[in-house]
Amino acid sequence: AHGLEALGIWELFVFPRINWQPKVAQIRDLIASAQLLAENVLFVDEGSMRTSAGAASGIALCLHILRGDLGVSGLVQDPTSTKQALGLTRAWLQVRAEGAAWSADADIAGVRLGEFTGHWTAEAPSPASLPTLASPLHGSIKAHVADMNIWGAWLPPGWRLGGELRTDLTLAGRWGDPQLTGDLTLDRLSVRNALEGVYGHDGQAVIRLTGDQARIERFHLV
Repeated sequence: AHGLEALGIWELFVFPRINWQPKVAQIRDLIASAQLLAENVLFVDEGSMRTSAGAASGIALCLHILRGDLGVSGLVQDPTSTKQALGLTRAWLQVRAEGAAWSADADIAGVRLGEFTGHWTAEAPSPASLPTLASPLHGSIKAHVADMNIWGAWLPPGWRLGGELRTDLTLAGRWGDPQLTGDLTLDRLSVRNALEGVYGHDGQAVIRLTGDQARIERFHLV
């Protein structure tokens, strides 16, 4: 609930609640809160897995933002603005748990963010617990930013960054120590700061991530 409040979307939900109470009791409370008759209510449980009200041990949660936007304030470097809208064009997040196996998928894109997709799996110690810091972690992360100039609000005042970014990373390691492996590629790279007299263009860079290390394989800037 605190996470949804921080994102500014808690008020978009009708009769919101997040807890581990039995589903049947939750439905009764929702019907009473909405002042409806039980015989006039059709409850649809989306997803192939049941929660504590069903026969199987598992959960399936999905957050899909159909309209509206999200804003970020803590990372904004623009002194004239305290909050930067992401300009979301799509945002979809799904978390599943079946027994001890947990998985998550995300597909997020924004005018001032770029495109990001990801998938991860983790194994909890038991079906009754969450993944721990020692839980094995596997997955992938892909990102594409057609023009990094859209990140202007996140940079220090006066700095501008341009070019295309692509990355395809493999996620491994453990929950408490994730390891990323893969290449981060920058094409048509440009960096400029008029006050500092910095201007570079037509650049290219390849940064290779191997676990907890990052190595610049290639860097060129005119």
